[in-house]
Amino acid sequence: MPQPTYGTINIYGTNYTLYGKPGSTERDELNRLANGGTYPTVDKYIDEQAAANIWAGIHTDTSYLATSYALNLKYNSSRKHTDFKDYNGICNELAGLGTDPSKWVEGLTALRLIAS
Repeated sequence: MPQPTYGTINIYGTNYTLYGKPGSTERDELNRLANGGTYPTVDKYIDEQAAANIWAGIHTDTSYLATSYALNLKYNSSRKHTDFKDYNGICNELAGLGTDPSKWVEGLTALRLIAS
């Protein structure tokens, strides 16, 4: 199924496709990503922490890692804890916007740049 898109955004001279829908929340986007790039039905929504863990491939029945922790492991499963990025930083890394904080966008916008 095609990923939902709603336009493009220019970030420092590069055009990026925006996935998802305008006005979506971080919960919406993490659920979309955990669901393979399409939004689940509202009755199937889970909280941000659970969605981040599922997208990262971390499945447990009783507990989840913190959202930023799970996203860091999604980016690099062998990343040392001392090298972990904060939420905004890891969202930008996952979106392929590099490691220069002066060129980052807010975390939610970065999540909207990721197809699945």
